[in-house]
Amino acid sequence: MKLKRILSGLLVAAALLLSGSSAISPSESLDGLVVGAVVPEVKSLVVRSDDNNAPYTLVHFWAAYDGESRADNVRWSRYFANTPDSRVEYVGVSMDNNLSIFTNTLALDQIDLSTQRLVDVSKRDQMLNTYGLKVRFHSYLVDVTGTIRAVDPTPAQLETML
Repeated sequence: MKLKRILSGLLVAAALLLSGSSAISPSESLDGLVVGAVVPEVKSLVVRSDDNNAPYTLVHFWAAYDGESRADNVRWSRYFANTPDSRVEYVGVSMDNNLSIFTNTLALDQIDLSTQRLVDVSKRDQMLNTYGLKVRFHSYLVDVTGTIRAVDPTPAQLETML
């Protein structure tokens, strides 16, 4: 009799665990997207010039208030400034709420404005949800179709992937 109660208790607990595991849909990821996910909206973040037909774009999300993502933006900006690669275009996407914070941070960090975008405040929450940026900011290597090819690559990993 005691064993029966233990088994039924375990069965109920397992059912509860399994039913609660799908509470967050993949389109509302809290901690980033995965390789293979398709995010066609990423094309709107990249303003391509006529002479740049790079098949990949490294999109790095950052904010002035987040030290790690800001440092990564400086690192990626300097990497692409010093190591031009016609296969990859870089765009830093700031999630800051204020234009002056965005421009002052870029001036302080000595980063070229042409590689940076500021998300419109009205779209900020949607972007945080779409790109899984609620826990931390990420970098995504994306192809021309909007398919994610790498998540948070390092410069060394980027060179071996291409």
